[in-house]
Amino acid sequence: MYLVKVLRKIILCLLKTIFLIAILFFIYYQYINLYPNSSTASNVNKKNILSLKVGMHENEIKQIMGEPLEYKLEVLSKSDDLYTGVSLPEDLYFYKNLIYGRNGTFDSGASIYVRVQNEKLTDVFIEVNDVGIYSCTDKECQKVFHKLYFDCYIPDEKGNTCALNKKLKILKDNITKI
Repeated sequence: MYLVKVLRKIILCLLKTIFLIAILFFIYYQYINLYPNSSTASNVNKKNILSLKVGMHENEIKQIMGEPLEYKLEVLSKSDDLYTGVSLPEDLYFYKNLIYGRNGTFDSGASIYVRVQNEKLTDVFIEVNDVGIYSCTDKECQKVFHKLYFDCYIPDEKGNTCALNKKLKILKDNITKI
């Protein structure tokens, strides 16, 4: 009788442990491991982003910005029925998103989207922590919503960002004191 109670407790403890490990693996593979660090394509800088114009050919974009980190196909519709979610096939628009930057697990970088339709640039959108910081559309280009975020998250031609510039200034100030 005593042995049966002990075995039940051991089995229950093992089941709880297995369940907890399963939950931790799920969280790790679904969220943390997906994009563990922020990443940006090699030629991304303020000058290159600001030189993009609506109507540019996809090859021109790649000459300026380099190869994107990834491509995603997006389908949009002008005739979405709000009640049924039905779209007419003739109203579907296919876009290719060239993703030049993605934030990391804890929103540690900028997401940079360059949208192309029929091999022509239609818009550019940059966001940090789900906040739009830059937009370029056919209506208005080079629209920086948050200059501080733009300066801090998008490097200049030398690869510096505001955080790096602060560190360099501190180092320079300390060296001149010596």
